[in-house]
This record gives sequence, structure tokens and C-alpha cells, in this order.
Amino acid sequence: MPQVLLDLPEDTYQRLKEQAQLTHLSIQELLRRQIIRDFGFSINTARQAKQIAEEWLHAHAGLLLKAGRPTFEEEKQVWRIPVITNVRSREPDLVGEVHIDAQTGHLFESEDTMEMLEKARKSYGLSRIKAEQQSRLNELLELNRTRKLTTQEEEELDLLIQQAQEQTDANIEKLANVLSTRPKPLV
Repeated sequence: MPQVLLDLPEDTYQRLKEQAQLTHLSIQELLRRQIIRDFGFSINTARQAKQIAEEWLHAHAGLLLKAGRPTFEEEKQVWRIPVITNVRSREPDLVGEVHIDAQTGHLFESEDTMEMLEKARKSYGLSRIKAEQQSRLNELLELNRTRKLTTQEEEELDLLIQQAQEQTDANIEKLANVLSTRPKPLV
């Protein structure tokens, strides 16, 4: 795909940056979509549709999810892209679908992103600390922001943080074993 380099006034760049943050898009994707809307270009290949879906999924789900094979719904002029788990050790699981308007390039979800992520979490076998533990952890963290914790509260907070960290470590290990694209190690 050809690339264009733009020189923009600082205030224009800052407005674009703010809009990109609000829409959870990169500045490049925001500009690309605006140009498509303004000039009436359409998303006319499965490859284009999949690239838009992949960029959106990466921004909203990191490496957990990826786009499947797009299909075009002629009647509605919409690309339907399945959202699947990003695994290498087995067949991926379908967790949702996104649609892309072929005329505007606008992506919209058929399911809530959080629902798709929850389905993926279950598919990967990831677990969470119990709801009551998470609630108590949140409560103690909030108390810690507003006042000094008692010794007993500090000990309880330390234990809950340790349990949450152990759960996170176990989930990271599970993910490292199933993701198609391994994350680069942090230095």
C-alpha cells in the first residue's frame, strides 16, 4: 500500500492526536478513514477489510484475538469478519464478529468487545481471582488512597496483591503456550 508523508501544523496534529485517543485509533488509521469517507473510496478487497479488523483488534485486545477470513455481504455492502482466538497449538475458537461498511470503512462490532474478550479468556483457560477478593482488593486500594491503612489491612492488601500477581503469572504462562505470536520479552 502506498504511503504518504504529511507535514501538519502543530495545533492540527494535537487535535488529531486527541481525536485518535478518543476513538482508540492510531492517527494514521483516523486519517485513512477520514480520507476514505471524504473521497468516497471503498473497502473493496477482503485483504483491506481484514487489515482494518486486525488493526482494530490489536488496539482493543492486543495479541489475544485476530481476524478470520472476511466475507462480503452484497445486499448490505458490509464485510463480515469473524473474530477468533490467536492460537497456534489448536484450532482457534470463534468469539465474535466485526463488520466493516464497504463504502466508508467504518468498523462496528456485532458483539461487545468485553464479551469477546471474556469468551477468549475462557477459551484460553485463564482464570481470575474470586469476585469477592477483587472487590476487597479494590476497597483496600481505595482506602489506601484516602488514609493510612491499619497493620491488619496492610497485611491483607499485601496478601491479595500477591494472590492476584500469582494468578496473573499463571495466566501469562498459559498465554505464552497458546498464542500464535509470542510477545517480545520485556527488558
